[in-house]
Amino acid sequence: MSKIPEYYLGVDVGGTNIKAILLDENKKELESYALATPKDNIEHFFIMLEALIDPLIKISIKNKAKIKGIGIGIPGIYNYKTKAIIKLPNLPLLNNVDICSRTEKVFNLQVKIDNDGNCFTLAEALMGSCQKYKNIFGITLGTGIGSGWFFNNKIYNGTNGCVNEIAGMVIKEEGDLENIYQEII
Repeated sequence: MSKIPEYYLGVDVGGTNIKAILLDENKKELESYALATPKDNIEHFFIMLEALIDPLIKISIKNKAKIKGIGIGIPGIYNYKTKAIIKLPNLPLLNNVDICSRTEKVFNLQVKIDNDGNCFTLAEALMGSCQKYKNIFGITLGTGIGSGWFFNNKIYNGTNGCVNEIAGMVIKEEGDLENIYQEII
């Protein structure tokens, strides 16, 4: 009996575009799509998200493969306990929205979400140019600035889950660092 292939589906929610990719079991790209990120209302956002994911699921069905789950990277702070987005400076319509539960319900697949800088850094550490290192720091540039820290073979989030939000750092006149995101946690 032959083994059923396992695919991976990833989504990158950005301030300008939403991108989705389907990877095979060897983590090679099978297909990818991008659409402009809707900023008018939450229902329009979910319509576009589903429009990106649906054709990738159809490819896996056609290839008789199983999708292991959906990973979503978001450009901001996420509450790992409540599954709600806390703060997306460039996409405020997603603040306090639980993308995971809604996407799981629509597609009947497990969904995991994390900061897009963490996702980028983890991908580079596990599959990209940084595979031989245990500690790396990645920076993403897009509509905003993001980052991720792969420390001792895992993503380091800090106490409140926002240690990598370098774009939220403000240097006071006295030279002290103040994390503006601490106010919302």
